[in-house]
Amino acid sequence: MGTFETRSIPTLNIDTLAQHVRFLIISLPNNELSKFSPFAIEKALKGIGGSPKTVKRLKSGDILIETLSATQTKSFLLAKKFLGHSVNVSVHRGLNSSRGVVSEKELVGSSDTEILEELSSQGVTAVRRINIKREGKLIPTKHIILTFNSTKLPSTIKAGFLSCPVKPYIPNPIRCFNCQRFGHSKTVCRGKLTCSKCSVVGHSANDCTSDPKCRNCSQAHTADSKLCPQFKTEKKIQELRVRKNISYLEAKKLIPEQKSVTYAQTVKTCLPQSTQTVDYTTKIHCHTCCCQSVAPNQSHNKSSSSTTLNEQPSTSKVPSPVKSKTPGKSKNTDNSKQMKKAGKWETVKESKAAKRARILAGKRNQDSSLLNKQALNKQDFLKVPKNTSMENESDPPLKVYTSDEDDLSDMSTSDTDAPRPSSKSS
Repeated sequence: MGTFETRSIPTLNIDTLAQHVRFLIISLPNNELSKFSPFAIEKALKGIGGSPKTVKRLKSGDILIETLSATQTKSFLLAKKFLGHSVNVSVHRGLNSSRGVVSEKELVGSSDTEILEELSSQGVTAVRRINIKREGKLIPTKHIILTFNSTKLPSTIKAGFLSCPVKPYIPNPIRCFNCQRFGHSKTVCRGKLTCSKCSVVGHSANDCTSDPKCRNCSQAHTADSKLCPQFKTEKKIQELRVRKNISYLEAKKLIPEQKSVTYAQTVKTCLPQSTQTVDYTTKIHCHTCCCQSVAPNQSHNKSSSSTTLNEQPSTSKVPSPVKSKTPGKSKNTDNSKQMKKAGKWETVKESKAAKRARILAGKRNQDSSLLNKQALNKQDFLKVPKNTSMENESDPPLKVYTSDEDDLSDMSTSDTDAPRPSSKSS
């Protein structure tokens, strides 16, 4: 990608430095600062320049503070004593600067040194051009990375007669070339040498012939692949770090931990689940009106005579069709159903869901058949129904007397007082 063309920052006075610096490091000789309590440190900070915006203790024992204004920064830079010891207040190297990207075709022919000299008056301290490698040759691009001496990135810069917009630069995640982990470099790595191709400890990837396996997510790709889920997560951490101007560890805490999902697990969740549709046909005998058996298989009742069972899609149990119950015979078939297989009937235990669906279907078919039948006329009420069982012989037949004021020929089943036929589905 190229190297940074940097320029040493000239010696600035306290007032000019305080305008750009917001992050300071306070340290005492012999790491004496780590021995003091947070209460004593807070009182000492208030005594110098007031309470800073943020105060954090580093691993080295030093204190990192973020000031609220240029006046507070100047007060801490001028401090000589802290808790009775000689204090050293220095500027943080990384947090007091920002980097942006400028893309301009007119600057392709300009060198990095020339760009740095012309833009140094606008706070640019380093310039690096992004190069791409094709056929073994480095080709310069129009994208240039600029480093500014301020935490606030400018929206535009003036490059001669050009006004170039500046976009935030999101760097790629830092990956260790020794242990292949993210978040640190090889110079500070404490791990063992790990192959970036097969993730086996003890050798490099130069002469490796094993199958690829990622060191970070254990999937079938190398550790430097940009398709790695861990690489994408680290990219989000870098973006959050740049936009909020916080450290890597602070940005990592803000990203929720995500479990990697393999390709096999994704395919397994996308497989279609089978459903089972069972049609129930109920025959209803109306003894009062001498109606024929009604089968709810008309075109307008198909939706009500079929029930889809999605509660148990993988079961092989099929409920038996509902049969009409004749008087004088009582059979308890609520907890059993029959399934015809290989020319024989096999009794299978009926589930509660199937039983509930069967009863509801029977009631629904009964109500729909009574509502959809033709209207009764006067002759239907004058007929005496035949006795179909011994229980109905003792009941007198139903007789309807007409009058001159009532016209029964225009009445429907819902307008009469005739009793509704009783039918129980087994």
